Amino acid sequence: LDNHKGALERMAALAAREGVVVKADSTNLRKERGVELMGALRADLIHGSRFMHRPLLALAQEGPLLKPGGLLVWSTFLQGSEQVRNGRSLERGELREGCERAGFRVLRDEEGTMVTSGKTVAAGFFAAFKNPA
Repeated sequence: LDNHKGALERMAALAAREGVVVKADSTNLRKERGVELMGALRADLIHGSRFMHRPLLALAQEGPLLKPGGLLVWSTFLQGSEQVRNGRSLERGELREGCERAGFRVLRDEEGTMVTSGKTVAAGFFAAFKNPA
């Protein structure tokens, strides 16, 4: 799910090159239809980049969205950057805390930087497996 047509096209091209079957849908996850779609999906992989939507993370961490054994990969801005709107950035350790509470095995939880609007800002990079049932 993504609201960026170009991102979906790049994902489909990569999947085709690698022989992987994927299902894609263009939607804005912050809108009602996005929440409805998320509630009906069961994913093996959830990847978020430059995006923060806590209801999606809650469904992935504590709900049924991410299948047991699935992988959560996330990279986005950290709080404290004036270039990022409030509510669209992570607190340091936020993903680790939620995933460990839900029984995930954390693979990476690192801080680095991203460039947005021509400025370098603090960012978090995270990966964790949801433990098999």
